[in-house]
Amino acid sequence: SSVRIWLSDKSPPVVGAGMALLPKAGIVCHQARWASRVIAAWPSLQEVSRLGDDTTNKTWTFSKQLFALGVASVATLATLSTRPCHCYYKELPDGSTDRLSRWTKRSWALPRGKSPVFHDGAVSEILERHVKRIQPTPRKHGQSAPSILVPLCGKSVDLPYLCVHGFGVVGVEGARRAIREFHEAQRMHVKGLKERVVLSRGPKEQWREGTHLCEASENFQGHRAGRTFKMSAEGLGYHADFPAIWRGQYRDELSSKSSRPIHIIEGDMFEVTSDLVASATFERSGRFDAAFDRGGLDIIPPNAREGYVAVLDLLLKPGGRLLLIVLDYDQDKLPDSEGRRGTPPPYSVPEAEIHRLFPVEAGWTVELLERQQEHRLSRRILPLKDVDLHEAGYLITKSTKAESPGSKGAKASAVGLSEQSPSEVAHSATPLLVVLAT
Repeated sequence: SSVRIWLSDKSPPVVGAGMALLPKAGIVCHQARWASRVIAAWPSLQEVSRLGDDTTNKTWTFSKQLFALGVASVATLATLSTRPCHCYYKELPDGSTDRLSRWTKRSWALPRGKSPVFHDGAVSEILERHVKRIQPTPRKHGQSAPSILVPLCGKSVDLPYLCVHGFGVVGVEGARRAIREFHEAQRMHVKGLKERVVLSRGPKEQWREGTHLCEASENFQGHRAGRTFKMSAEGLGYHADFPAIWRGQYRDELSSKSSRPIHIIEGDMFEVTSDLVASATFERSGRFDAAFDRGGLDIIPPNAREGYVAVLDLLLKPGGRLLLIVLDYDQDKLPDSEGRRGTPPPYSVPEAEIHRLFPVEAGWTVELLERQQEHRLSRRILPLKDVDLHEAGYLITKSTKAESPGSKGAKASAVGLSEQSPSEVAHSATPLLVVLAT
């Protein structure tokens, strides 16, 4: 992990010299060019300081003080806990982590009628070609439809497509606007999906429906993740407001008798558990026959991927299949973080990373289905404009054993998501320090 420090171009050069020492303590100077400039200019600065000019001497004294402050900061940082925090997500005052606001307040904060650049209005071509590969063995008469999980689903048209192919669908999405717009776009085929039902933990930690009082309080004591402060019949205090479930039915236009459940969990994918699924959705086992991930894994920061995969592992039945679609490109070709064109997500997820996340020894089988050129996103997302971008599809099969190798570790990792912040689950996160110098 590292601490990133931003220096103004107007900062005294000697401050840059102080910052040049910080990498010794594991701190990364964001403007590395300052280090070389200052080291080269250091003898000249010392010579200038001896000229006797009063103004120059005052500036030199002030700069030395700032230099000493930088060195002291290094000593202080060295005494801090080495456990990293995750600047990709927002750490809240109550100790919880907000993984959703970067999407709800940025990507989905658009004028009505506009969609985020990553939204695709067409069914995935890779899904169309390989949907039969994720369908389980034919079921006996009277058995329910096979279930499929679609994490970070947005308002994807892939959801009704999966219903057409016989699946009962459960999507997970953190942006409420995306769910509402999905219902508006699919209202001819999807019935219901109008009522938002809040979910909360009961006295015995079981899931229950309704905006129940979770913490009585006579005064507002600051933000609480997933809570709203109000008065109700239960009293004054913090009431449950998140997660929630939206339930609907997809009806085939050719047959009024043919329907499939389509439920969407409004929540944080990292916090979705089997008992939540079993309590809120049609999939009473809490685990799915299959999963379809398109644009999910590749927007997760690399140091949080293992936690994300651990959740998928817990939600997928033994023998379940995952159709995974990710982007693959040379991330070094992107403009650096000082450029105006920004940085990921979406991140590159090369084939070697897929095998690392889904290792054979943990009971996974990985098959590369296809890898094709991707042009749509490179035209819409500016940082990817000049990058050779590919879209890769994988069929990933979980071991049929109830306890596959490594599953205990995966369970511990996923359980940790509910006991600690994602910054603790994501092992190599990055703390953030901003130094302002004028």
